[in-house]
Amino acid sequence: MPPKSPSKKLPKATAVEKKSKRKRGATKPVAGAVELQREAAAAKSNILAKSTNASYKGYLERGRKFLAALVVKMKADGSGGQAAWTIEDSMDAGPPDLELLGKALEGPPNRYSAMALEWFIVEKCVRQALDAGTGTSAYSAFKKYWEMLNDGEYRGPYSCDDDGRVRGNPAEAARVQDIYRAITNKSRKAKADGETVVDQAAPMTIEVMKLMMDHSEEVCAPVPKEQMLERFSKSDLQELMLFAKHYMMRAYMASAFTLWTRNNELCGLRRKHVRFNVQGRAPYCLLHDIVKLELRKGWTRKEGEHAVEGHDYQIYDQLKTPEIDMRSHLRQWVDFLETILLQGRPLEPNDHLFPKIRPNGLVDRDIPLDQELVGSLVNEMARSVGVMTEYRTHSFRRGGPQYRFMLCPVGERWTLNMIQYWGGWAPGEQSLDTLLKYLMVILSKAENSFADALCPFPREANVSFNGDHRLLSPATVAELHAVADRFQRQQDTTNQELSKISALLTQIVTGSQPYIIRSGPPSAQAGPTGVALGSHAVPGPISNPQLHNTAAVPIFGTTPGPAINSQAPGPASSLLPGQMVTAFAGIQLSGPSTSALPTERNLGPNTYQANGTMQSTPQIKYPDAVIPSLGGLKGVEVFRTAMKQWYEVDERTNLALKDWPKEWYTGEMRKVTGSLYGQRRMVAEEYERYGKEEGKFLEALPQAKKGWSGVLDAVRAARRARGDGSAERVSKRGRPEDRPTLESDSD
Repeated sequence: MPPKSPSKKLPKATAVEKKSKRKRGATKPVAGAVELQREAAAAKSNILAKSTNASYKGYLERGRKFLAALVVKMKADGSGGQAAWTIEDSMDAGPPDLELLGKALEGPPNRYSAMALEWFIVEKCVRQALDAGTGTSAYSAFKKYWEMLNDGEYRGPYSCDDDGRVRGNPAEAARVQDIYRAITNKSRKAKADGETVVDQAAPMTIEVMKLMMDHSEEVCAPVPKEQMLERFSKSDLQELMLFAKHYMMRAYMASAFTLWTRNNELCGLRRKHVRFNVQGRAPYCLLHDIVKLELRKGWTRKEGEHAVEGHDYQIYDQLKTPEIDMRSHLRQWVDFLETILLQGRPLEPNDHLFPKIRPNGLVDRDIPLDQELVGSLVNEMARSVGVMTEYRTHSFRRGGPQYRFMLCPVGERWTLNMIQYWGGWAPGEQSLDTLLKYLMVILSKAENSFADALCPFPREANVSFNGDHRLLSPATVAELHAVADRFQRQQDTTNQELSKISALLTQIVTGSQPYIIRSGPPSAQAGPTGVALGSHAVPGPISNPQLHNTAAVPIFGTTPGPAINSQAPGPASSLLPGQMVTAFAGIQLSGPSTSALPTERNLGPNTYQANGTMQSTPQIKYPDAVIPSLGGLKGVEVFRTAMKQWYEVDERTNLALKDWPKEWYTGEMRKVTGSLYGQRRMVAEEYERYGKEEGKFLEALPQAKKGWSGVLDAVRAARRARGDGSAERVSKRGRPEDRPTLESDSD
């Protein structure tokens, strides 16, 4: 056989050739210029993260509002604010052009843009004393805004000619750079010198939680659900608001400490996010609650399991630490909310667990509790027990992990994996830096601190992790002696108190002058503490030394009230001997009793007094009579929403405002809903004069586009122009048809 000819091997195609071959068949036609321009604009929107864009947008809006208010003030000063205007501030040393100044931070920059940005940074970081981060964010927001304006026309070094023409970025101007460097250098110097520069929120501790919870339960004792109707059947509005405040804040703080939430995350919790009394797995079958958190910061913009589902948390009873027992405190608040405030109406799935409560006692279940109000209430409760630390939105977020990681009893501490899951820190999201910030920093401070050097039994955190060797070592003779001495001192104090009670009982039997429980400064006629017994009063012991030490601290803005005679009827005259009475700022108040309640701050911006000087306010008869708020709306949307409320059926009440029963806004309810109802009725009547056509209405009353006050002013002006008497001010007793008749008065 003839030999086979060697076969020729073809060279392999290169990777570049393969790639080009694959893509030849999928080549798209060339796009038009308009489409390419649109695609380029969409791509450029990803230069910054969505959260950064949102933050910068907020600084732009606040800067423009600041400048608008400044221009108004300068106009009010006269001569265009010339008295405060210097040659340095003006390009031509002439009077300022306030109209041009008002546009300095919006649109193309002008001669005043750099100066306006400088003033905005000074307002925030110097006058308001905010940290350097605020100034940096304001500077960066306007710098990026001008960089992206008009396809980069204002990028580069800044200059402004005599005609006021601007070249480059106003944020690069010398005056802006100087103030920017000044605030950042001041911040660095303060840190280097050891000055107090608050960069992180102070963590909430278990000790402070115990003080606040114990004190709150003395003011407003827990009431079982089956006894709530009987207990609060005769309570007035002030007492209900007092209990609502304490019950809600106990539930909120225990939940925040357990779930490690920021204030806004917990305020947004709804009824559908919580399942009560879930039976656990066999063989123990322990009852627990399940809470689903969906509003963790960052979860909404993540991909994967956290994007929608969030985390489920199983909440069990924490009997060893009742101050952070979320399950009992949250259940108690929900029971009070549904049974008393909503008068037996259960919460709907979309109702907020921490809703807004108006000063008149109505519950806005659709609106969450304001996070800034929550922060102020937490600080208020802390101050009531003598803790002056300023707690912020991340205080529970930091305090919870620190407690579970290194401060709870030995054998109950959590691993880093448990900390990472419970805190919602997903793997790979800079979790190491986050955990270092929340846990390791405070641990390092504890190990290098010798602040307890004078303590007979110092912690010695530098010897072992968190000083655990002290807890695991046998008790020393010195420690046993200390325990015995403390027990003996407590026993001596108890014997002295019992002797005083015995002597007073002897005086009562022999007919001595009775004691009087008084509010105000203690006097010779009233002892420091006292318990009413029939028509007399005897002192009661302070059962908690810690609370006795803080008795002089005001509770929620306490002010002295009137004297309460022990012979007067009421709850104060039916207390039993030994029931604790605690004095706060001169007011002597029985813990469980509410007959001499101190002044309390309301859950809303208004305040109320809950003492004997004011006439009692009855409970709300119709809790469904809630007129939704128009807050947060702007421009013509306010008018549209108000008319929608008037004509369209509300899914909660199955009624439109125009169809409300008369008793919902007249009689006793007039002071609750009468004003808001009357405003919407007046606007609706005017709207109907124009055939319910929005265009005609707004054309005739253009001021109605400027918010609710503009709508009311426009309608009242139109009625006065027609000589309509109904536009005049309504009597404080309401409209004639809304007033009670003589027959009803006689009844």
